[in-house]
Amino acid sequence: MDPASIVGLTVAIQQLISCAFKLGRAIHAAGEAKRDISKLCSELLALKAALEHVQLDLDQDFSLESEISKDESTTIGPSIFATTEFKAMVSSTDDALKELLAKMDLKSGKFESLKQKLSWVLLKDDVRDGIARLERAKSWFILATTTENSLICKETYVKICSIDQRLQLQEQQQERVHNSALRKSVEMWLAPYNPRFSLENLLETYRQGTGSWFLNSVLTDWLDKESTPILWLRAKPGSGKTILMSAGVEHIQARNSESGEARGIAYFFCSFTDQNTQEPKNILGSFLVQLCEACPSYWPEVEGQYQSLKQSSQQEPKTLDIVELERLIIQCSHYISEVILFLDAVNETKEHRKILRSLERVVLRSESVRVVLSSTEQLSTTFKPESATIVSMRNEQTSDDIKRYVEACIEEDDNLSDLPPKVKEDIISVLQRKSNGIFRWVQCQLETLASLTTRREIQIALSNVPPTLSQTYRATLTAVPKEHVERARQTLFWITFALTPMRLCELAEAVVISESDTAINDDMRLLRDDVLLKICGNLLSFDERSTNVTLAHSSVWKYLTTREMRESDVGIYYLDIETADNALIRRCLNYLCLPAFNTGYCETSEQLSKRFDEWPLLVYISKTLFAHLTYVKLDAEIKERLLRFFTTHDLPRGGNFGAWVQAFAPAPSHNIEASTPLYYASSFGLLPVVRLILSITGTKDLEVAGGVHLSTPLHVAAWRGHTDVVEELLKAGANAKETNINGESGLLWARNFCYRDMEKLLREAGATLKDTGSDRGWSYQSEVQQKIRKF
Repeated sequence: MDPASIVGLTVAIQQLISCAFKLGRAIHAAGEAKRDISKLCSELLALKAALEHVQLDLDQDFSLESEISKDESTTIGPSIFATTEFKAMVSSTDDALKELLAKMDLKSGKFESLKQKLSWVLLKDDVRDGIARLERAKSWFILATTTENSLICKETYVKICSIDQRLQLQEQQQERVHNSALRKSVEMWLAPYNPRFSLENLLETYRQGTGSWFLNSVLTDWLDKESTPILWLRAKPGSGKTILMSAGVEHIQARNSESGEARGIAYFFCSFTDQNTQEPKNILGSFLVQLCEACPSYWPEVEGQYQSLKQSSQQEPKTLDIVELERLIIQCSHYISEVILFLDAVNETKEHRKILRSLERVVLRSESVRVVLSSTEQLSTTFKPESATIVSMRNEQTSDDIKRYVEACIEEDDNLSDLPPKVKEDIISVLQRKSNGIFRWVQCQLETLASLTTRREIQIALSNVPPTLSQTYRATLTAVPKEHVERARQTLFWITFALTPMRLCELAEAVVISESDTAINDDMRLLRDDVLLKICGNLLSFDERSTNVTLAHSSVWKYLTTREMRESDVGIYYLDIETADNALIRRCLNYLCLPAFNTGYCETSEQLSKRFDEWPLLVYISKTLFAHLTYVKLDAEIKERLLRFFTTHDLPRGGNFGAWVQAFAPAPSHNIEASTPLYYASSFGLLPVVRLILSITGTKDLEVAGGVHLSTPLHVAAWRGHTDVVEELLKAGANAKETNINGESGLLWARNFCYRDMEKLLREAGATLKDTGSDRGWSYQSEVQQKIRKF
């Protein structure tokens, strides 16, 4: 063994000790971090001492070798330092030192060094593993220098290797678990809504053989000819666009598998029933996550964005803006030969113009990206003719599909499949002829026919099928028994204006509480929750897997909210969009103020779980209360109910307000009691509610710190980017120089996230970065905005 190898190890140890010292200063090491760094330095010094002893012995061996002959050397036998085991241990130690050095080395540059300062949470496990490896190496080298028996060293080396192998396997398992958890966090950050389950449900509805005019002709020709970057399918509501889009996804996936083509496919289904599916950021984020599955090598770039934006003091980083998501999608597309993005029902998002403009920018800047869209005919096109191929569904195209669909449904239904051939032919003929190309209409008629009990009833029903969807829905409402009319009305009200799909148990709880009820007991509750599904029939859709209930189709929403319906014979079911949000929030607040919740937050997770079981609507309200408040006009009645709810915060364990806080964001009890209504109103950016609270409580809660990081209302409003709320709080006298428990200020977030107007307001109010320490955090502008400018 060359003594120079040992010298190299001692030099590496010196470098590591220097890095550990710098890292300790950079992260202001204290507590656990300080102890770990101190232990690392002690272990490095001990290993260095052992290696220096080895080097002395090696020098003596080299001196002896120069003085003795070859014969004498053979007689004496090989030195311990010449054994394979010794060389392997030197190599293993060298690897361990290099790995630690690579992970702890403070890079040059302001951003890199600042990022390193915040990295101890991720680094500490690596350092501790490194300490364990260094301890084993030190013990072996000490043994090697204190014994002349090479057999002992060999046995020890084998044991150390066995221990090291087991530890490496354990480390690899921990790394896999960590990487899996990190990936899930990043995916949820980018894409809160996963369209995979929607695709699976839609494909269960699809009937093989239908849609061939689109799949084998329109879509295939567009793919092969590469004429335009966008294919836009437009049709009347209820004509089966969404099923056709799901079949298109499966068609291209199958084509990829058969031909070995390397297309990247991403899809998304907008829905009027779920606000999460209407956000442009969620749509683009979902596309990005799916494309990374087709191009795994790009995932580290996306993960790096998450890590660079994530602060050690914050639970989740800020979401990426649309331009940054576009940039990442385009960059990822450069590694894929062709990318196909499917976006269904773009008309069902209120921000359809924003998402369409975004997709147009993407296809203009990436030659490999192509987009398939679907919408109703009412949505106007914004693309240039050379950018988009627009296809409008015609009745003659869907006529054969409807025939195949009816045939398949008849054979799959237990009642209809036993009918004589002549009756089956009559059903197929009537529904095909009168469908007007609307699958949704056909589906409703089939459900009605399947519920009948005699052939005569079926023949009569075929002779009197309602000619349109609206008249089909009218027939459903007319058939509701008189004693169930109000229950049906409340069911449709909640499902129509819920911001996310409601579980059946939540819906069943919601329909039994009125705006004036002050208590709910088991005598008021439904005997069976599924009675609501029977009452409302084909107006609702029920997912057995999630137990979610939604309106069956967007045409139901349109029918229930049209003013023409108010004057009809089923006008009692008319739902007024203008007053619905206020009516719904009154019911939500009434529910939260029930006596069952005035005991405040639960002491244990078991108690909280039991509360959710006994009061299922609490789950929905906890997620959506403040989101609903964004749509509400604060009239006198809403103000009175809000204040009644907010004042319960002064009760033990936060009262009713504390019960809501725990359901919304489970946290340690002291955070629940510390988090005031003003804190949450500021966090959600509800300026009218902030003003209402300030008008009643004045400055009482202005500097009360709440939340996980004990932040003031001003701080959390700054973090969330609510400039108008920050301005209002400053007017009320909020301290612009505030900091949270981590020493971070609102001005720091205003600067880092480029909230220019907010930064100006805070500086004018006396805030400076000196209050925080200008070296804390990182600059969103320097890291992300610079990339956007280049883009």
